[in-house]
Amino acid sequence: VQERCEEKNAVPLDGMLVAAVVLAAWCGVETWGLVALGGAVGGRRWLVREAWTTAEERAPAPCESERLLTAGNGAYLRGELERASTAYARCVGLGEFPWACDCAVNLASVALDLSNDAARAEELYRQALASAASGTWPAAAEATGAAYFHVDAAHNLASLLQSKAAAAATVLERQGLLREAAELYRDVVRADDSRWDAWANLGAAMLDADAPRLDAAKCLQRGILLAERVEAEYEAGGDGRLSSVLHALATAYYGLGSALAHLSPDEARQAVADDDLALIGDDSPADSPVDAVVDSAANALRTAVALAGGDAKLRAKAEHALAAVSREITADRASPAFVRALFDDFAATFDEQLLGDLDYHVPELIAAASRARRPDGYDLALDAGCGTGLLGLSGLVAAKLVGLDLSAKMCDAARNRKFPDGSPVYDLVLEGDLLDPALYPDDPLDLIAAADVLCYFGDLSPLLALWADALAPDGDLIFTVEALLPETPADDPWRLTPSGRYVHSRAHVAAAAQTARLRLADAAPIVARLEKGEPVNATLYVLTKPGPDAS
Repeated sequence: VQERCEEKNAVPLDGMLVAAVVLAAWCGVETWGLVALGGAVGGRRWLVREAWTTAEERAPAPCESERLLTAGNGAYLRGELERASTAYARCVGLGEFPWACDCAVNLASVALDLSNDAARAEELYRQALASAASGTWPAAAEATGAAYFHVDAAHNLASLLQSKAAAAATVLERQGLLREAAELYRDVVRADDSRWDAWANLGAAMLDADAPRLDAAKCLQRGILLAERVEAEYEAGGDGRLSSVLHALATAYYGLGSALAHLSPDEARQAVADDDLALIGDDSPADSPVDAVVDSAANALRTAVALAGGDAKLRAKAEHALAAVSREITADRASPAFVRALFDDFAATFDEQLLGDLDYHVPELIAAASRARRPDGYDLALDAGCGTGLLGLSGLVAAKLVGLDLSAKMCDAARNRKFPDGSPVYDLVLEGDLLDPALYPDDPLDLIAAADVLCYFGDLSPLLALWADALAPDGDLIFTVEALLPETPADDPWRLTPSGRYVHSRAHVAAAAQTARLRLADAAPIVARLEKGEPVNATLYVLTKPGPDAS
């Protein structure tokens, strides 16, 4: 362009204008837009037209696939998803490499946005990955370009698999999806180690797949450090994507805090000695590696709470995790929002994990205790915190059995629970908080049973008082609580542990029962389940409400 201008003895164009003209001609921008641009630099429109003509002569004409990709991108940015889908689909159908790969990835995103068609999106992401790696598209007879790793296809597929894992029907399926997602994220950060989203998602996938927590924490922290740089840039530039980055940071900080909070003492010592992990401690020096890790976990969780914004589910989880690791917070119960979020997420694989991995037998033990009390069964019984209905299925005999749970997904599972003969386990399932008296039946209950439920309450006095009011005279209350850890001070009535569950002393249960005017009939030590291969010690209590003839 400059050479043409010199031939005409004209004033040279501004360098930036030349760049804009050439780029516009290459991309197919309308000529009138460039004419207007020429007017902005002094009215030398003929120079702009000359530059346009020169650029058009020298720039190769884009192929049809490239035009379709550009058109699809434009429609997608304008929110015209149907038009974008049509353009991308035509490009994929032409099968020209490498544009078909990019169009397949974008078409997958549109499929998710338009109809949440995860199966079609997964198919397209996998096709793009395989084609990019081979340097061809299936429609081509032979390789038509240089093979490469499609970073976006890999990252998007990994994210899709992570979401799919959350709804997996079995633990095996879930673990397989998470492992594949983690491996794809590893491939992404190998190709581009500046991808903060891939680092953060890799750490989250590793945590969910029960990979080493220390490794997961390092990935999460790497993602956080990179994301905070992006956050600063977006904030300075007023970028509209800032809110999504802040939410991603909140999620990553929650994951980091959770990973650190569950490190063993040996892992805590490794964490302190690991140069790749920067612990976020308080200003005062920590007394031990465990203290340093706990302080870092608490600070990460505080940050997650601060950044959670309107995500009530994430905020509830972060607040509960913070209460579990903090030495200052003494919440007397888990928040209903946390419990609801926890068990909604857990519902799909609840039975398999408890009965298989954790060797869980509390429902059978409570059912056996109830039969020992009343061999002929109860008239009206409440399964408090019924979950998916394992207790009702375990031989709890009642003429009418009501289930009550805080989690909507758990309630759905309980309603669908059937005996082998096809009859429903529960006559009625209610959704709500155990401390809401309005949810309890008007008729007095003969039995209230709670299997592994009181671990989400600290002070048991309010709950036992409510249950005592709901019981009929001579009615029974059968429940389990986890025992205080050996290192817990003897005068502690209850404590919130790093696992997020409350443990209780026998003295506290006895005092709460006495206040509620319930009589202690039995207290038997049991093993509630296995955790990391170790038994979780608990106590099975049987309390009864004295009848009018009781002395």
